[in-house]
Formats: sequence, C-alpha cells, structure tokens
Amino acid sequence: MMRRKMYWYLFGKFPRGLSKIEQKHVSIVNKINLLSLSLALVLFVVNLLIGWKEQAIASMLSVLLVFGPVVFINRSRYHAYAKVLMSLGVTVIIAAVSVINLHAGRLINVEIILFGVGIFIMLIESRSSRVVLYLLVVAAVFGIESYKQYYLGLPFDSLYVFSLINYSVAFICIYFFSQIFRGELSGFVSEVNLLNRKLEKGRAALEQSKMMLDSMINNSPLMLVMLDAQRRFVEVNRKFLEAFDLEKEHTVGRKFEEVMPEEVARFHAPLLDRSAQGSPIDFYQEVELPSGIYTHAYGKYFPVNGATGEVEYITAFFTDITELKKVEKKLKELNRTKDRLFSIIAHDISSPINLLRNALDLSDHNEVSQEELREQIERIRENLSKLSHMLENLLRWSQAQFHGVESQEQIVSLNRLVKEGLELFKEVADGKSIQVEARFEREYFVLSDKNHLRIMLRNLITNAFKFTPRNGKVRLGADEVSEGIRFYIKDTGVGMSADKMQRLKSNDLLLSEYGTDGEQGTGLGLSLCWELANRNGWEFNVESELGEGSLFSFIIPQAS
Repeated sequence: MMRRKMYWYLFGKFPRGLSKIEQKHVSIVNKINLLSLSLALVLFVVNLLIGWKEQAIASMLSVLLVFGPVVFINRSRYHAYAKVLMSLGVTVIIAAVSVINLHAGRLINVEIILFGVGIFIMLIESRSSRVVLYLLVVAAVFGIESYKQYYLGLPFDSLYVFSLINYSVAFICIYFFSQIFRGELSGFVSEVNLLNRKLEKGRAALEQSKMMLDSMINNSPLMLVMLDAQRRFVEVNRKFLEAFDLEKEHTVGRKFEEVMPEEVARFHAPLLDRSAQGSPIDFYQEVELPSGIYTHAYGKYFPVNGATGEVEYITAFFTDITELKKVEKKLKELNRTKDRLFSIIAHDISSPINLLRNALDLSDHNEVSQEELREQIERIRENLSKLSHMLENLLRWSQAQFHGVESQEQIVSLNRLVKEGLELFKEVADGKSIQVEARFEREYFVLSDKNHLRIMLRNLITNAFKFTPRNGKVRLGADEVSEGIRFYIKDTGVGMSADKMQRLKSNDLLLSEYGTDGEQGTGLGLSLCWELANRNGWEFNVESELGEGSLFSFIIPQAS
C-alpha cells in the first residue's frame, strides 16, 4: 500500500493544465531523477567504503542540491525548471568530480557521463533551453579535456586536436540523431493525437447517442426489455422495473423465469419459445402486479437475428391497456344506454302521445260529447304532467350519463319543494286512496342545487305512489342529523328485490315496471336519484324487501 502511494506521488500526480506530452516529460524526468538519486546514494556509500571522501561529498551534494529538489519542483507549476536544474546540476557536479579525480591522480573519465546528460537535454528539454544547455555540456567536456591536458603537462598536439574532433563528432551525431528522432516522434505523436481527438469525438458522439437512447427508452410509456437467446435480460427500461418492483442491477444478466412472477413466467414461456424460432408474437394478458393491482397488458415479441441468421436477441414491449379496457366497457355501457333510451322513447313516451293524438282526433270529428270532452281534457292534463315528468327525467339522466352533472348550490326550502311534489302527484295519490303523512317539525333550509333536489323529491314521491297499492300509506318527512338534514320517504308498497337494489347501487339501468294500478314509467327515476346523489355528494340509502315496502332517505348539507 505504501509503495503504491509512493509510486503515485512520484509518477502519477501532475501539475494542472498539462498536455499528455508534458505529463510524459514530467514522468520521464521523475523516473530518471529517481534512478540518478539511487545511483548517487549507492556511489556515496561505495566512495565512503573505499575512502574517497571528496567523491562521497559530491554524491551527497548531488542528492541534496539536485535530485532531491527536482522531486518537489517537478510536481509544482515550476516543473519546467526541474529539467534545467537537473541538467545544470549534474553537469557541474560531473565537472567538479572530474577535477577532483584529476588532482587525486585518478585518471577516471567521469566526463563521459556528460554524453548521457546531452542526450537527456536533447530529448527532454524544451526548445528555448535545449541548445543553450547542450552547448554548456559540450563546453564542459571540452573544458575538462583541455584542463586535463594542461594539468598533466601534455602538449596540445594533433592527438589532443583529434580527441576534440572525436568529441565534436559524437556531440554532432547526438544532436542530429536526437533531432531526427524528435521529428519522427513528433510526427507519430501528432498522428496519435489526431487519432485520439477522433476517438474522443467518436466516444463523445457515442456517449451522446447512448444518453439519448437511454433517455428515450427510460422515458417511454411502454415497458421495454431485451433478452438474449438464453432468455437472460440484456436491457430493461425504468417503466418495466417500476411495474414489477425490480432493480436493474438485480435483473440484467438473470434469466426471465428467475426474475418474473411464476404466473407471468409460465404464461410467457411458450411465447418466448416461438419468438426464439423467428416469429413475432402478439399477446394479451391480465396480470397482477407486485403492488396488488390487476392490469390489462398488451405486448409483442420481436426476434433479432445475428450475422449468421440465427436469433440472438428477443426484444419485447408491454403496454398497460387498462384504461382502454375501461373506455371499452364504458362505450359498451353507453351503447346499451342508447338502446335503452330508444326503447323508452319508442314505448313509454310514445304511448301517452298516442293517447293525446287519439283524443284530439275524436274531438275533431265531433264523436264525443262535451262531458266526455271535459273528461278527456282532464286525462290529457294528467298525461301531459306525466309526460313532462318523464321527459325531464330522461333529459336529466341522459345529460348525467353523457356530460356529467353541473351543480349550482343555493339555499333552498326543503319543505316547499316537498309540498310542490305532493301537489304535482296529488291526483295519483287520491285516485288510489293513499294516505299521505308528512312530518316536518319546522321549515328546513338546505344548501343544494334547486333543480337537482326538485328532481330527487319528485322521483321519490312518484315512485312511492306508483308502487303503493290502493288504500296504502306513504309517510315522509325530515329531521336534523349531525351531517345535515335527512329527508326520508317510506311506503307500504311492493318493495324491491335484492337483485334490483344491487343493480340500483351499481348504477345500472332499471327495467321499466308498471305500478300497482298499471301506471307506466321509464325506469329512470331511481337511477337518476342515485346518480344525482352520488354527483352531489349526498348520502343516499335504500331499505326494502319484497312485499314489505321501501324506505328511501338521503342527507343534504344544512344551510347556515
């Protein structure tokens, strides 16, 4: 661990803003400096052991004044000066050691090391300092050789001249070879950099495409998956994971039957087999999600062929069509409603109209007496009242089914609307000798849409009169409860079956039934009452048994 940290400190940490080439230069300088530092320490120990104190001191000075500082400078923003310090420092120390050896009588050609320094300068130093430092190294070598010739008392003859020529040839070769090498290296680096830029652009474009594709997949309203030939998940989108309460890292790479619920896996196994044979497959399934919600799912499997023509992957999409199924059911209900409306119009409403038309035809032909005509007029008035009530029910109910109910609340006297309804159907009650008992301790004011409340009361009253036999009894009234004002109406009529009550609470249309005296109706009255109560938020209750009569009640907010 310590070695790894040390290596990163020396070779992996660079000053900010450096190019790749500059980082390589810094790394090379670090490595050469570390090697030189290690050699200097080894030479320090060896020189001490053999008694060469001056060389030992020079080795330690190189560590303290050159190689040591280079380690720190090369990591800072002054890293360019580290190369200069290293080149100059090594050159000065080599020159000094050469002079020391010469004075000690040791003819060791230490200056040869300067050729290596020259190569280092030509390859590593920047263009601004390269030539100057290289000429200093050349001058140091020439100076050491000249001083050695002078100190040893040797003549400056042709041998001396040829030795300088040899050194010159060596330095010239180093210079030009390094220049050629740098030129070729620079060209190669340029090509590499160009390739890297292209790769970087390609990688950026690929990442952008992947990001866009991931965004499209994950934000799709469909559930999308991809499986390989062994039914292992290759890709899944967010919608699919959320629907089945899965995590991507625990899904990708695992088989379909290992991840999906048993019922789902069993249903889709034969579909996957057929798709793996190259056939696109559509499917529809009702499935229970992990959340406990039942959903209607439609989807399709698509095989993906590889280069050999074999199926390598299977892509699939699933979509929740629960809302479409609800709309389909609603459309079917509306279609039944339409048929029911036509039936009502054709029979229940046309009958009173035909009666009116027949009466008018008889009157036109003077086939009835004045007394009979007055009786016909009374019957016509009664039928018109019933027809008006039927039409109002029909229009209000159809409006509620197709367009909803709009409510405009206002303060309304419940007592007055009840009185109005009783007067409207008084002839029906009197004709059947029904005893009507109304109990109101005071006048009750409620907060309601006046027309909605009027329709509710009229329908409940006419329903009670219609299904109560002769000499029966209808009791109605109101009282105050914690939630508001409760209106109730109880009759001694034929009552309702459990099936009819269930259909009423399910908002299904009730079949038109004749009253105890053969009264006609549309079958809409109670259905409309239930619809209005639900839309207005009124608590509507029904208690009834066949042959025991019925009790209807609903609670309306009391006006303050």
